[in-house]
Amino acid sequence: MRFFLTAFTLASCAYSEEKSQVTGSAPTGSSVTLTYLKSAIFTPKCASCHPGSSFDISDYAQLSARVVAGSASASTLYRRVTDAAYGTVMPQGSPQLSSGEKQAIADWINNGAQNN
Repeated sequence: MRFFLTAFTLASCAYSEEKSQVTGSAPTGSSVTLTYLKSAIFTPKCASCHPGSSFDISDYAQLSARVVAGSASASTLYRRVTDAAYGTVMPQGSPQLSSGEKQAIADWINNGAQNN
């Protein structure tokens, strides 16, 4: 009986995790918003070092000054998270952003870097 309950509990956890990955998928392309980037990437991974110092990642004016709307490859923001030749890849001292996170930033920039 104990084995059955343990197996059932583990199966329930695996299903729950699998379901959350499906429903928690990141937006792509033109559906990426600044609101999403702030909540999923900028606040948890960047704001501890950029809370209001020389670069406040939560301030759209400061953020957009580092972006060439329509061109991720020409944007300082994107190059700082992807290109070691451009300086220390951000976030400094933490794991690099995933390819999906980098793509979300590129998608937002390439689609006009709206304040949405």
